[in-house]
Amino acid sequence: MVPRISEFFLGKNSAKEIWDSVKKRYGNTQNYAHIYQLKSEIQSLKKGSKSVTEIVGELTRRREELMIYLPHTNDENILQERDEQEGIYQLLASLDPSWDAIRAQILMTSTLPDFDDVVSRLQQEETRRSTMGGERMMIANFQKIVPLIALSSVFIIYYYYPFHNNMNYSSKTTAFNSDSQDVEEEETGIIPTAAAAKNREYTSCDISLGEWVPNPEGPYYTNTTCSRIQEHQNCMKYGRPDTGFLKWRWKPEGCELPIFDPVEFFKMMKGKKIAFVGDSIARNHMQSLICLLSRVEEAVDVSEITYLSQFKRFEFRKHKLTIAMLWSPYLVRTNQDDIDSKNSESLPLNLFLDEPDPKLTQQIPGFDYLIISAGQWFSRPAMFYNQSSVVGCLYCPQSNITHLTANFSYRYAFRTAFRAIVQQTNFTGTTFLRSFVPSHFENGSWNKGGDCVRQSPNRVEETRLDGYILEFYQIQLDELNRAQREGGGRHLKFRLIDVTRAMLMRPDGHPSKYGSWPTPNVTQINDCVHWCLPGPIDSWNDFLIQLFRRE
Repeated sequence: MVPRISEFFLGKNSAKEIWDSVKKRYGNTQNYAHIYQLKSEIQSLKKGSKSVTEIVGELTRRREELMIYLPHTNDENILQERDEQEGIYQLLASLDPSWDAIRAQILMTSTLPDFDDVVSRLQQEETRRSTMGGERMMIANFQKIVPLIALSSVFIIYYYYPFHNNMNYSSKTTAFNSDSQDVEEEETGIIPTAAAAKNREYTSCDISLGEWVPNPEGPYYTNTTCSRIQEHQNCMKYGRPDTGFLKWRWKPEGCELPIFDPVEFFKMMKGKKIAFVGDSIARNHMQSLICLLSRVEEAVDVSEITYLSQFKRFEFRKHKLTIAMLWSPYLVRTNQDDIDSKNSESLPLNLFLDEPDPKLTQQIPGFDYLIISAGQWFSRPAMFYNQSSVVGCLYCPQSNITHLTANFSYRYAFRTAFRAIVQQTNFTGTTFLRSFVPSHFENGSWNKGGDCVRQSPNRVEETRLDGYILEFYQIQLDELNRAQREGGGRHLKFRLIDVTRAMLMRPDGHPSKYGSWPTPNVTQINDCVHWCLPGPIDSWNDFLIQLFRRE
């Protein structure tokens, strides 16, 4: 064993202990983070006051350790793979320290993404940062290094990626509104407000990136102190035995995110009206906020029909604050054929993607703040309409209709909703987009026995933003950017509540089977979509009040 390596094992008492330690340290040949670190150390070695002998010694020790992870080979496939990985290491090395979190997420994966995937992630992160309206933290020398790496990787790209058409949109959808074809994404940012300029300590930190850390003081209300918790989210009432999931708070990288302060919130929002727009997750968020505020003042239910949960309106009369729920799970006008049929739940809904939900457009002028979101409903069967004509469908039985993805309807629903807000001349408030949050079914889908039984958060390296979650998230960023451009002429503000990464780490926060008492001879569907109250969703209001401070 070479001296550089043997230093790590001098305290071992037997050959078995040494072997077990070696296996644990070097047995994972896919240790990308350590390979990256060794390569970075080699690149950064400088002579300085050191002698040539000392520099050569340090270089040799690092190269010897690197050879353990990258032993010599003549295998052409392995060499091609290493060439592409080298391009990724060079690209990641070009990023400044503000990108440490995303760099760590890439390097800590069990399988290193390919070069195109890494570039896509970095571009998506760059778009997200510009959308949030903070300082632009651009990739250092990105434009210089990508062409060089791309040139060196031409053979790899050609070898692994045959040319093919990946477009989700059929030619049959070209009848969609003329401006719906305009899907190019222009680089833009949000005009900084005077308040943001005065509060640099808030705007300099990206609160969407971080970790969950222990918080022994939580929770800040219970199911006995808050009367606005819906039954199927009242996990403590229905016997959830563990409480550890309540003892965490979100800690952004590089700063603190203060716990929600109801007194401060009432002071900032006195005389204001806030509307949550969306589906049952939006209602879940609203109820969390009401519960947190109930520590200071109880809300009065002034809804037209108090027993309905879809359209709710609450007043905090002492502080002259109104909070409402506007039910609009698709954000656009919908209806259903044969609604009286026994099988109506399985029939596709009709989504009129160029028409905003009239319930939304009729009510938003009366509010100062809109908190808009949507997500899970878009995976249901649907027929897509534009200008009253069918342009496609999702999970429909007809073979003569273009079958599209949920991404299609998701994009144009947000586009139509945002455009309706911009065109509401009587609305001068601020719109917050709450980013998409995933469900956490494991060992099966929702209707195939899937459940969520974890009792603590995942760590960053245990999660990955990809698949449909990444696609929905990117669509939201794209359409928010578009809304910022279109609303700029009226000086409308569009902001982002980015909780996607934080909630990706919280499979422990759902009701599961603890949203009702079991019924004999009835198969119970586990709820891994909504969030327990109290629970991790309360942190969304830590985000919300911080964004209000920035305003």
